[in-house]
Amino acid sequence: MIFLSKTTLDKQYRDATADISATIKNYSSTTVKARSVTAMLYNGFNSGAGRYRQRRRCLRWSRDRNNGDLSFAVKNPAKWTAETRSSYTTVITLQEGARILETMSSRTGFRRLRSKEGSFLLTAYPSS
Repeated sequence: MIFLSKTTLDKQYRDATADISATIKNYSSTTVKARSVTAMLYNGFNSGAGRYRQRRRCLRWSRDRNNGDLSFAVKNPAKWTAETRSSYTTVITLQEGARILETMSSRTGFRRLRSKEGSFLLTAYPSS
């Protein structure tokens, strides 16, 4: 399983959307049972706080690749800036019923990269 996590801040740089795309490869020669992909976002600094969850059940699994796209709103997340490197942990779990088959995690930050006058700027706040 591989996944990509993308965060997007709204125009006011207050709330955000976390979009997660998971690709699961079936290496067996047969179709497997229905599986589900769960994405959870944990606040990296405060255990149990800032927890978000989204689940997608894939009803049919082919003999090749299967994609699961998940998305959820995040209210006023801590922003990643040059001064405060606030980050979250995204955890993706692949399950068959209650049985966990695979779990992966990655650090996730809420920020915006932009260019201005030939320079890249990392910002968590709107510019004037």
